[in-house]
Amino acid sequence: LPPSQIALVRRWIEANAPAGGPINDASNSKPSPDSLPMPANRAVTDVSIPTNAEPPPGSLVKGAIGVTLGLRVGPLPAIAALAYSPDGKRLAIAAYRAVAIWDTPSGKPVACITHLKGEALALAFRPDGGQLAVGGGLPGVSGDVRIFDTKTWSQVGHSLGGHADSVLSVCWSRDGARIACGSQDKSARVWEWPSGKELHIFKEHSDAVSRVCLSPDGKALYTASLDHNARRFDVDKGGLVRLFTGHNEAINALALSPDGKRLVTSGGEPNLRWWNVETAETTGNNGGHAAPVMDVTFGKDGSLVASASADKTVRIWDGANTQEKRSLEGSSDWVYAVAVSPDNRFVAGAGADGMVRIWEVATGRLRLSILYWPPSADGPAFDWAVMTPEGYFDASPAWTAKVSAENAAKGAAEMRLTATVRSLFQPASVLKAWQGASLDPAKQSGK
Repeated sequence: LPPSQIALVRRWIEANAPAGGPINDASNSKPSPDSLPMPANRAVTDVSIPTNAEPPPGSLVKGAIGVTLGLRVGPLPAIAALAYSPDGKRLAIAAYRAVAIWDTPSGKPVACITHLKGEALALAFRPDGGQLAVGGGLPGVSGDVRIFDTKTWSQVGHSLGGHADSVLSVCWSRDGARIACGSQDKSARVWEWPSGKELHIFKEHSDAVSRVCLSPDGKALYTASLDHNARRFDVDKGGLVRLFTGHNEAINALALSPDGKRLVTSGGEPNLRWWNVETAETTGNNGGHAAPVMDVTFGKDGSLVASASADKTVRIWDGANTQEKRSLEGSSDWVYAVAVSPDNRFVAGAGADGMVRIWEVATGRLRLSILYWPPSADGPAFDWAVMTPEGYFDASPAWTAKVSAENAAKGAAEMRLTATVRSLFQPASVLKAWQGASLDPAKQSGK
């Protein structure tokens, strides 16, 4: 886990700790998961979304080009993981102690899983789409994986535990009969599902296991670690099969192609390293990012790879020839997580600034920016907003009233722009953006 992310989570816990004070590392007592509060919306900073909406003449401060929409709802909790459902109809978004579920056909949130055991750091839909695995835990205390039914969003069975620190990664076998996870406690585990029987625990790494991938048949487990190495294990026999060595820095990201023949790793070194899974030889060592890579994933058909980086970009790579295709920009801070829609049309990225951005793969065009605040109880009722670069937005009632123009001139011009901002509340236009339709920048009339 990147030290910066640990710091973000810890600052969040301490800033919202109960009246008794922040959590103290030196204390002999360990916090109960139920004693940790949900984030309290202190609304001390603005969240800014630049747009190319055209304002009434003279309504913006001098030098401004388009309307910058603002919401005084920050700071937002960092987002650590993203996952599209196998049919692309759901997008799961993991933040501190909560996972929001967006329905992509309607463009609306439909559920939010809350009161998890500490931060949610890993997500994976079961290949049949019927369940969602959520990994996380309390740093330095315990980690677990919980499985949720995707119709009711209620937990299925018992939590898969045993780790002494947070779970950083979780994955399924293709048949959904096995589930694996990697932990900050330097180990990886594989369970049988739905029995919950632990098949093996792997302790060969000397540092945190940052990522895990199961082969399509579920018989091989690939792990990446902050100890600079990746490994391949035999799940049935429990032994080491291959050691992938050559990185000079920690490995934060690992992905296995859908056919199980290609492996990609990256981390402190900003290049992507491609491997032959049978020989453990490097087949490619591509540059591109300007800072550490935090996540990498293959598209469903293996034709593309997406990576997320501390350089504030998401990048698209050709899954066959390993060459970079385009860089996706717009994030204002480190990008921790990336996910590709099953049809390869869209890529979602999110991270330290607490916002999810969705781009078109074919053009690199930013389509949507999503922000939300975790509720205090399970359910679809929580505050959220979705905004487009053209200036249109959709939001929960409480946040709709808070949207304003940050770069408004003073006086009468500000009043005219305020009226224009109200006209930008256009759920139908936002839905078109979800569907990939082209939109024209909003003008003074709001059309």
